[in-house]
Amino acid sequence: MKKLLLALTMLSTPAFAADYIDSQTGFDGAEIHIKQIQQRDDKLTLVLEYENTSDDVIEVKGVEFDDVYYITGDKKYPILRDTNGNYVAAPQSSYSCCLFTRNTRSIEIKAKSKKVAWFKFEQPGDNDWPIEFVLPGAIPFVLEKPAN
Repeated sequence: MKKLLLALTMLSTPAFAADYIDSQTGFDGAEIHIKQIQQRDDKLTLVLEYENTSDDVIEVKGVEFDDVYYITGDKKYPILRDTNGNYVAAPQSSYSCCLFTRNTRSIEIKAKSKKVAWFKFEQPGDNDWPIEFVLPGAIPFVLEKPAN
């Protein structure tokens, strides 16, 4: 299977707790925030942010794309792929320095900094909410259907 890496980009603007749909502390010490849930054209887009609130650099273990998904009832929804087999997620890179990867390498998140990523999935049915978003390194997020 083709190896793709998802590099998380730095955010330069501060965010406040009210800007997040849900937040929790990941196992590596980063705060993981769900920033946005969008439903459009039968697709679900989740935008998340990793935040290092400490005064020290933290190391976050790499995660495989195949291990990022959501669950409704007894069905598992993986990240969508395009016609070339590439994950519909961003940003993507082919370097070994990135958080979302096909290995266990880790990256550093600088003190007081943030990184963001998004993933696109098949949209759940109206009666399938809430969904359980699974992101290795964190307790699953239980997400309610957005108003849009």
